[in-house]
Parts: sequence; C-alpha cells; structure tokens
Amino acid sequence: MREYDKYLGEHHHMVRMLKAKNKDLWRIHFEDSGAVEMLFIGLHNTESGVTKLGSADDLPEWAQHRIAALNVFGEGYPTDYVDGVGRRITKRTYYVEE
Repeated sequence: MREYDKYLGEHHHMVRMLKAKNKDLWRIHFEDSGAVEMLFIGLHNTESGVTKLGSADDLPEWAQHRIAALNVFGEGYPTDYVDGVGRRITKRTYYVEE
C-alpha cells in the first residue's frame, strides 16, 4: 500500500480531479505543534511519502505562495478549487499543485 492511500478516503474527490488533470499534488497539513507534514500524491513519482518539517518557514517557496493565495479566501472551508494553486480543505489542511 502506498503511503498516500490512507488519505484517499479523506478527500478522494480532490485527488481524482487533479489526477484527471495530470497534475502532481501535495497534501500540506499544519500540526498543533507548529510542525508541517507534506505528503506527495502524484502521478510521476509514487515513491515519495510523508515529509515532516519543523515549521511553515521550512516549506518550499512555491508551497508558501500557494498557501498564501488560498488564505485569501478566509475561513470558509473547503474553499473553491483554484486552477494552478489548489484548495484549502480545513483550517490546517491544504491540497496544492506543484
């Protein structure tokens, strides 16, 4: 079983939509401790798994920009899907395109 299979039930519609668009996807989750969990869900490299980061400052710049763009929507979750960016699912969970 691939690492990301356990998340497919959580938001399977989002994963299916991006796979249909041939896009690689990252699930980014901010934990209570301030740590960040990045999970790669993609078509091109299915070997990638969960990456734990110390804080949001450790995220790649492209991911920080996408999260900032999705935060503009405020706190109505889930947000609409933004092509080329992704979607905010909960207060702490985002799905972003790479």
